[in-house]
Amino acid sequence: DQAPRRLWFPAGPEHHDRLAKLAQAGVEVLWADRGLPDLQVNGGAGEVLLPGTRGRLRVRLTAHQAPEVARLLEAPSAWRFQANVRLGEAAHRAAQFWLPGEAAARGLEAEQLIEVPDVSAASLREVPATAPATVPPAQPLALAVRYQWTVVPPRVPTGAADDALVGRWRKLDEDWNARLAQVREALVAAEGDRGRIGRAFSRLVSAMLGFERTHGGLLARVNALEAQRPSAAGPTGAPALLAQLAEVEDAARKLQTDLDEAERKAREDEEREKQQAAWQGRVDAANRDLPDRRTALATAESRRTTIADELRGIEESLKSADKQAKKDLTANQRKLSDDLQRANKEVTRLRGEITALEQQAAERFDFRPPPAPTGRPAQPGGRFVPTASSARPTANVPDDALPEVGSLRTHKGQRYLVIQTWDQLAAGEQVASRLAAKLVAPENA
Repeated sequence: DQAPRRLWFPAGPEHHDRLAKLAQAGVEVLWADRGLPDLQVNGGAGEVLLPGTRGRLRVRLTAHQAPEVARLLEAPSAWRFQANVRLGEAAHRAAQFWLPGEAAARGLEAEQLIEVPDVSAASLREVPATAPATVPPAQPLALAVRYQWTVVPPRVPTGAADDALVGRWRKLDEDWNARLAQVREALVAAEGDRGRIGRAFSRLVSAMLGFERTHGGLLARVNALEAQRPSAAGPTGAPALLAQLAEVEDAARKLQTDLDEAERKAREDEEREKQQAAWQGRVDAANRDLPDRRTALATAESRRTTIADELRGIEESLKSADKQAKKDLTANQRKLSDDLQRANKEVTRLRGEITALEQQAAERFDFRPPPAPTGRPAQPGGRFVPTASSARPTANVPDDALPEVGSLRTHKGQRYLVIQTWDQLAAGEQVASRLAAKLVAPENA
């Protein structure tokens, strides 16, 4: 019944509670495999406990054996049973520990890493401070424990699409780019027309220089507008940009109209000079030919009068002439009648020519404008003239600006502002507040 001073008991996972009571009572519990059967020694006496068929056999040790066994048991042990051990002491760093219920002994663990299930954060701002409500305990032989968990930030829902505000600004930017492209196309066409007109009409050299200056100024304004976007200017700056674009479109349209008018006027002036020169030539020719024709008419009328007088004389002579004379007179009468007929025709012809020449000399100049040219050189992609600003619908500028950071999405009526990096958090919170959106991370965050 008396507790032993020292108990050699095999190291293992069993009977730790009973061994702890013995250790608490001052018993030194040790173990090292000495190859001995169960036995006990007390000073110079002792006995060995051997298995038997009905019970254990007790064999007393001799006076020589008992001290020898005691000497073997006094040697340093491989194992020592202890309770409430301070694991951090230097003496225990290389030791092996056999805990209750474990299959084998093991050493100390400098740090135990424990993976904790993911934890959802209520907001992006709370992500750094979000921790699990409870954590599992560390294993007993761990000198330190490190808990590791992933904080799941609020994320944009799957299936979220661009917000309508994004679409409206995108449409405005696309219209902006398309209109600028059309203006540039019109300016390229105008430049070609200017060169063609200048080569065709030398009288327009000075006017073409003015058109060139206007064209260069418009091209510079287009270049400046192409470097900007309505969405970047926002609700306050976009209307001014659109007004500038409308001015450039109207100016480009006016430039093309002025070029067409200059070409039309040059063609008309050229045709007027041509027609006037032809008219003047006809008037001058008529005035030059009229004196000769009038002289020729006077000669023809005089000759006709002479022939008529001779014919009347023959007709009088026929009344009193004999038969033989009548024959000669009749022949002369026929000849003179033919001559008179020809003379009448000549007079009539000359009078007609004089009348025509008098009309030609009195002709007033009447300019006939040339038809519009139909053979204009083809322009790549077709000829374009920008629509007049009064005919264009008013651009629908959104009331809210696009987010300065992140992307604006929507899902089931809820807006989400998606940011990519932590340095966008502060600005993102302000933008989300302005747009009544929930600040979230991307889907795969």
